[in-house]
Amino acid sequence: MTENNLVVHRTPVVSIYQNPDHVAGLVQQIFNAPLVTSLTVDTDNTDAKSKSTEVGGSAEASVKIPVPLPVPIGANGKLDGNVSHTGATAITTNSHQSQSFVYSQAYYLDLVRTQLRERKLLTDVTSIASVDALAIGDFVEFQASFTAPSIPSIMDVLTPDLVGAITEFTIRRTGRDEIDFADYDSIKGAAAELEMKATSARDLAANVTLALQADFRQEHTREYYGRIPGADGITAVTICDTDRFLVNDTDRVLDGSYTVLGKITSLPREDMPVFERNKLLSNIAPEAVDKMLGQMKGTLEESTKGLPFGKDQIDDLMNVHLDSRVAGRAFRVLPVAIFI
Repeated sequence: MTENNLVVHRTPVVSIYQNPDHVAGLVQQIFNAPLVTSLTVDTDNTDAKSKSTEVGGSAEASVKIPVPLPVPIGANGKLDGNVSHTGATAITTNSHQSQSFVYSQAYYLDLVRTQLRERKLLTDVTSIASVDALAIGDFVEFQASFTAPSIPSIMDVLTPDLVGAITEFTIRRTGRDEIDFADYDSIKGAAAELEMKATSARDLAANVTLALQADFRQEHTREYYGRIPGADGITAVTICDTDRFLVNDTDRVLDGSYTVLGKITSLPREDMPVFERNKLLSNIAPEAVDKMLGQMKGTLEESTKGLPFGKDQIDDLMNVHLDSRVAGRAFRVLPVAIFI
């Protein structure tokens, strides 16, 4: 990459989240060409060499003994002669070399970031002023520390089976006080009625919880709240597809500060409702969340009477921020990649 005729070496990055479809689509749109994922180069070489040789020699000797040659010589005869040999050798060598190159998603991510910057299509979100200038569809890059929304996080813990078990326990515990154990004849009927009531309440609570989990779409998508340094009071609501994480832990993004490359899907606004993405809960007034939390605490306090922990422990247990709105100003972003 060059800027003002200076070579700029970009720091290599490591991605924990990347959407390969988005990256591939951007590369093809930028260059108006098909995406090359691999390349094979074959090279053939032929090397021919030739060599000429000439060997010659002469010999001269004085002999003092008879030799069996056609021309008799004396004992003091003289023997001489010349030997000459000429030859040529040709060597031909053939070689074949094949090299394969793979263009990875890491390579194309760097290419996309470079091209977006060179074309002045990428906005760095580093201040409130840069947030105010955003428009829907803008490419943005920002660094943020992330937290998970409280209510969806609680839904991860409060599974349908757990909620059903708590409900069944609560019904059994409260219903037991209504049984007259002095009336032996009515105990069996009352116990059967309580069993049916507890089982029905358990199944209903489990099914409602399952429906709520589906409404939050936690299985396929996750929301994370990004706090941007230098932009106090601004939250980047980053909506991720769970199958695009490059790590097994989808909450790895909560472990530190990461950089996001993405596209703006909603403009910044005050007090964005938490349930806005939900199909069912979006119709619930934000003020109802506080009432729901109070009822939940009351139910837990009632169901834990006589156990080793009571109201104070319940307050500590429920000391979580079940906010009905995202505090301050927030905007939504569709991430292309999250990296460090």
